[in-house]
Amino acid sequence: MEELSGPLPTYRNITEGVHIKTLGGGKTFALLIDALGLNEPQGPRIGMWHYRALIYRKQYSHLTDLIDKSKQIYPHIDRGAKFNHSELVWTFTAGAQIRFDYFENITQAEGKLIGKEFAAIYCEELGLFETDDVLKFCQTRLRSPHGLKCYFRASCNPSKNAWLQKFFRIPNDGSSTKFILESELPDGSIANTTIKYIQSKLNDNPHLGREYLEKLSMLDEADRQALINGVWGSYIITDAMVYRFEYQSLLKENRLTTVRYEQGHDVYAAFDLGFGDNTSVIIFQIVGKEIHIIESFQSSGILIDWYADEIKRRGYKDATIILPHDAKQHSLETGKTIENKMKLFFTNVTVLERLGIEDGIAEVKRKFPYIYIDKTKNEELTEAITAYEREYNAKIDLYGGPLHNKASHFADALRYCCVYTPEKKYSFSISDFRESFSAI
Repeated sequence: MEELSGPLPTYRNITEGVHIKTLGGGKTFALLIDALGLNEPQGPRIGMWHYRALIYRKQYSHLTDLIDKSKQIYPHIDRGAKFNHSELVWTFTAGAQIRFDYFENITQAEGKLIGKEFAAIYCEELGLFETDDVLKFCQTRLRSPHGLKCYFRASCNPSKNAWLQKFFRIPNDGSSTKFILESELPDGSIANTTIKYIQSKLNDNPHLGREYLEKLSMLDEADRQALINGVWGSYIITDAMVYRFEYQSLLKENRLTTVRYEQGHDVYAAFDLGFGDNTSVIIFQIVGKEIHIIESFQSSGILIDWYADEIKRRGYKDATIILPHDAKQHSLETGKTIENKMKLFFTNVTVLERLGIEDGIAEVKRKFPYIYIDKTKNEELTEAITAYEREYNAKIDLYGGPLHNKASHFADALRYCCVYTPEKKYSFSISDFRESFSAI
């Protein structure tokens, strides 16, 4: 196939990894080209008679545009490629095939794919599926008796279906991820699967005109953030969110970012104590007016000693401990307070005065423009900020006080971060003393 030799360098750099991209990023063309397998060390996959690939979408009507785009590409790569409209299959000169199909639900997928095998499977717009059952079933169809590496790849815009973000472990700002998923086989051995999400934004496609961007800019804030900037967290923003506007600003101003420990600045650990449920800890620094949240963690059913040891294990042995007012309550079992116990581990322990929840929320809102959160070490905290919501009264169409749910503990710890005011440190040199004395 002489036609294959020319285009290879053109497509080499855009066909690596799992492509889950934002609207307008060129994801459809990338997916169609990747299915050709042009980067194989032993030669293009469509030059192998046994190669079989599947490209699917959720509905038949969605396939039209996908097939039209393939007609713009495939005949230019292989002049002998033929498309069967009744079977929706491309057959290439060497006998390789790329099949198009649609599955509205798991029942359709099982009915069409039982007994079939593919070396590569692609899904266009994976986020249209409400659950992950079709994805998981399609992965069972990945088999290649001819030694080809099997893989599943997909494209998608930020989706309102929460399973997709969770499956690929995509942070709310949409930045790229890569991790290894371990699974135990029947013989007891461990199989490792690499899961990768690659972010792309609208400006990654230089061929999109300004008019297209202007149309997207007319959408509401959630859609704009999702479709223009690739922000997955935009769809979890609701009217009930306590920190709705603050969270939007956090994303827009890129303050959900990388936060590193600043040498020369004190480090603090703010606790929300859970009696029977989660105890949450936020580790942060105050740099000028800014609050830098380095990392956070929570657990339940564990003695307070474990949290003290965990803070030290993470390298913050000199941390100032910030506890809520109920840390002064004596335990019926030991007769000691949480404050007493923490003072056995740390030199500086502060117990805050009791403050109303709404007053605390107001203080968080006031300081939120100066909050920076490390996106890799605070996933649960970030989720809690978005899930911290007010109770809705449908009869009067008003929101009331914050709900007590799984997000409350980190939300409370965040309040203590913002309510706490460190003591000012004063230092005087000998010359300062002499100047003060002479002034007298």
